[in-house]
Amino acid sequence: MVSKIEIVLILSQEIDEPIYKGAKEKLKKIKFFVSSYLNSNRLYINLEGFGDISKVIPEIVEELKIYFKDYRVAIRDYYILNYELEIPCGFVGTLKFPLAFSVVGNGECCRIIFRDIEKNLLKNDFVGRAVRYVENKIKKMSYQVVECRDAEGIEANFEGIRKGILKGFNFYLPNTARRISDLKGKIISDLKKKFGCEEIFVPELLPIELIEEYNISDLIPKEAVSNFVSKPESRDLVYDAFYLTGKLPKFRAKNRAILFNDVPLTFYKALENTKQRGFFYYTNCTKINLIFFENENYNAVKKEIINFFREFLNKFDVKYRILKKILNLRETKAEFYKFEIMASKWLEAVRILFPEDVYTKTFKIDAKSGHVTIDLDKLGIISYGNKSEGKENIKGASLR
Repeated sequence: MVSKIEIVLILSQEIDEPIYKGAKEKLKKIKFFVSSYLNSNRLYINLEGFGDISKVIPEIVEELKIYFKDYRVAIRDYYILNYELEIPCGFVGTLKFPLAFSVVGNGECCRIIFRDIEKNLLKNDFVGRAVRYVENKIKKMSYQVVECRDAEGIEANFEGIRKGILKGFNFYLPNTARRISDLKGKIISDLKKKFGCEEIFVPELLPIELIEEYNISDLIPKEAVSNFVSKPESRDLVYDAFYLTGKLPKFRAKNRAILFNDVPLTFYKALENTKQRGFFYYTNCTKINLIFFENENYNAVKKEIINFFREFLNKFDVKYRILKKILNLRETKAEFYKFEIMASKWLEAVRILFPEDVYTKTFKIDAKSGHVTIDLDKLGIISYGNKSEGKENIKGASLR
């Protein structure tokens, strides 16, 4: 574990340069000392080392108290302005953590950043308990980086994409929609050639009643749930208030369903109580969903699906990585994969769930299943793999 700390000592008065130089000479004798500087009556000290180096802070303060006493200067207070910890682990993503400014994992290490830690929090092994807390959390939600392909990558303004605008283009209107449509057609064509997929249609929503009736709430992984659909208890009043004020008021609502886009139960309505096996696809908004049913060659099919998306992304000059996580669904361990592309930040473009027979057994389908969600919003960005700012000169990443 690597630690970096910036401490702030608040002195009773400003000190001159000779006094500060004497204090700095004492600090240089400390094993973890890196640098220091003085600003008015505040002394900033930077430390760096392995393990929890916060334990040496009280010793540093006590030694400086004795030194400053000869100059009639007291240390009124001190606190940690910034504390960074790096823990080696395979965790990828962000983690919410009390008192922490941020907790981010990149697949090689997890960086925990604390800001403005009061001296009282350093007591009772605060840092040690924080590290153990994060490590336990990571064990439950950690992803393994299966593969990472480097490339020059693409430059994209992620904030712009969220608003539907990318480098001056409206992402969903004809000029740019053609690129996404072409990409969609290419993916569906390749899926048909590779797996013989047939198109099906499914409802847009997964009713809450269905989940309750079959008692399958524990079979929906947290990673699969995107949004709940709610209905206001009084739709007319909500609309009238919005019309009059131009702002959506707070209102009471009842959850009715879960969006079908990312839920791996989408095959239920299409193939309930059937013995049919094979590959099927359907489109929903800006997503393509692939589902399959197989028994004898299940493991071989899993590898073929992973390779299909790896080969597809290899046709573009895009940096991507494949993440894997094991989910516990009742008594079965299910494999969950994510393909993420780099566009200013990591964006999830494809997610794959291999739940074995967890869902099919529940719905009396005689086969094991798999579910893939392809996000055209994210994959559409690879059509802008250029560094030109001009609207007319944008060159999309071409298929080889």
